[in-house]
Amino acid sequence: MRRELSVFKTVLLIFAANDEMALGALRAVKARNMSTPVVGIDGNSEGARVN
Repeated sequence: MRRELSVFKTVLLIFAANDEMALGALRAVKARNMSTPVVGIDGNSEGARVN
């Protein structure tokens, strides 16, 4: 995800196939000080605690 965020200058939304991938994407977004929304769809307990 870090590579994609450096290649694409404007990212409107990241939709991940599961919450684990969404958490990794969220870490990459935060590392670049971006405010891009990240969505995961399986609703595991780890993902449910992140807002």
